[in-house]
Amino acid sequence: MLNLIGYVNAGYTIFCVFAPRHDRGLVIAKRENEYVVWYFNMSEDKPDFYWGHYSPSYKLTMEVFNSKTKTWIEED
Repeated sequence: MLNLIGYVNAGYTIFCVFAPRHDRGLVIAKRENEYVVWYFNMSEDKPDFYWGHYSPSYKLTMEVFNSKTKTWIEED
């Protein structure tokens, strides 16, 4: 799996990755004063990002990320 820390997508730099299945997961990225949580799938060693929750609040972004990861773990 590609190491996504530091990867730039749409001008956002990824700094946190949750990938329990190695080929898909969640990331948090930042651009200037805005954060985003994206799901991703790996396809041919490239990440494909979808569904984004955008926020200027780091705290709110972490709450969304934690909620999504918790749901993912509970569904497994």
